[in-house]
Amino acid sequence: MRSEFLEILRASKPKNTDIVEHVFSISDDKLLDLAIDLSLAIRPGNARKDKTKHSFIANSALSGGGFPCHSVDCREQKLNELASFATLYSDRVFIQDPFEKILLREPSSLTDSDRKNIMFGIFTYQKLYPLIERDIVKFAQSTVSLCQHHFDTTARDLHQKQLSTEDKIYKGLKDAFIAQCQFEVNITKGSKQPFIKVTGPENLVEHGISYLHLNGNCNDNIQYILNSESLPYIMKDTEIYFTNVIERWMKPVIDDLFYQKWHATFYDTKLLTDNNTQIDIATSSINSENYTRSASLYSNFQHFMPTIMNRPLDEIIEFRIKETESFLVYRDKLDSLIKNSYGWSHTQIREMFEDELMPEINQINYKVKNWKSDLRVSSNEKLLLGFGTVAVGLVSGILPENITEIIAAVGGYSALESYNKSLKPDNEAKNNDLYFLWKMNK
Repeated sequence: MRSEFLEILRASKPKNTDIVEHVFSISDDKLLDLAIDLSLAIRPGNARKDKTKHSFIANSALSGGGFPCHSVDCREQKLNELASFATLYSDRVFIQDPFEKILLREPSSLTDSDRKNIMFGIFTYQKLYPLIERDIVKFAQSTVSLCQHHFDTTARDLHQKQLSTEDKIYKGLKDAFIAQCQFEVNITKGSKQPFIKVTGPENLVEHGISYLHLNGNCNDNIQYILNSESLPYIMKDTEIYFTNVIERWMKPVIDDLFYQKWHATFYDTKLLTDNNTQIDIATSSINSENYTRSASLYSNFQHFMPTIMNRPLDEIIEFRIKETESFLVYRDKLDSLIKNSYGWSHTQIREMFEDELMPEINQINYKVKNWKSDLRVSSNEKLLLGFGTVAVGLVSGILPENITEIIAAVGGYSALESYNKSLKPDNEAKNNDLYFLWKMNK
């Protein structure tokens, strides 16, 4: 049975303010019931392996999750990135269920943070619904039902592989954090609450700065610093190791990575991420060919083809469906360039746009412009000069539905031939592998 609230979302598309008011006004019991209803409603039917190399499992950030930043603005930005990647490249992207982690909780344990996550889970559903409706985006399941035989032969082996690589990934991330970040212990002026401020490059620390509020639960090493050192205090490398404060930033990354690996194993999906550095560290132990960087495509589409990025999502999807063959040809071209000369890093994708894609798009524009210019010069004088209304229509493309009858009446066969030539620029562009991009960027 579908959730009544989900039907309301689909039918009336309530404002964000109405969703916020609803989520933050209901009781804990009703909030948990809502999370259960929503999770059941969005859960896919029979899970299956996609017979395509363009099927992906997104990480928490691209799924609209609250890690590494709870800000609504940041989470919306990640969803824009996900929507762009799904629309312009993938056959299917699985995103993580925003309600699943709440299902086994007691109502009394739910916090404002849980309410915020449920609220944004609803925002995520609304924003991605055009893609969800067309089966391009689906919600992933983190649990897989297996008989004893397949658990022993598949799941157990995968679990052992994860355990064997976890230490390597953990060490790589830890070394990167300690080498590139600064950990500062301090207390708030008003409440005297201890906290740790971490500053570092944005590829490790979101926005370059992050805070861990200790809420009075300090281990002995942190308590020693608070009692004996002048604050703020910059932690030494050995102190960071001994206090394990770095766990706060590392554990979600590792958990997220293995969630994706589990899904990828059972459903033949590739791992989709927004953070190059963290994955580069992880892929020192895991096959890097299974990773794709959504941020690389997204940022370069924004830079080189802003017209596409400013189009409504529905419009891009409808054009993709209408021009399925040209979409597949364009994507094959993209795959070939990435495989033969480039990779998925931001720099590599940018070079691909600069060296390969944009020159070809510009060449299409040049050919179309020349064709239109030649048409104006060579078209029948009677058509262009004697019948100005038709001439304006040919140049601008704004013509009545019965234009062929009008042209036949005023100019006969030669005039109709000129009209047919005016349609050729788009046909010429269709011969190019990048017609889909060129047309969407018009």
